[in-house]
Amino acid sequence: MKNVDKDQDLQDRAKFLLERKTESLDHKTTSRLAEIRRRALQSEKPSVSWLRPISGLAAACSILVVFYFLMNRTVEKEMSADLMDIDLLSASESIEFYDELEFYGWLAEEEANAKSSG
Repeated sequence: MKNVDKDQDLQDRAKFLLERKTESLDHKTTSRLAEIRRRALQSEKPSVSWLRPISGLAAACSILVVFYFLMNRTVEKEMSADLMDIDLLSASESIEFYDELEFYGWLAEEEANAKSSG
């Protein structure tokens, strides 16, 4: 809380000193500063009205591209899952082979490790 009070005191003191200094300025400097301030406030910013439609179009295109890739990826995953099911149904191995597929993968890794270490 003390920091807030110190900050407020500092702001009040700075404002007081600034106002005091501006009161002591001569008429020529005051007029010049007022003119500069008026020009700064009236200065026109460059028009960017053409930027809004283009940015909207760019946003819409990027959304369409993302949507396309997401949908394409989903369709490919569904197709590959369906193809795997067809492979399982048309395979000559028995269903029990696929039940223990993880075991066979582990066994193949163990044999590969044994060959590389021995």
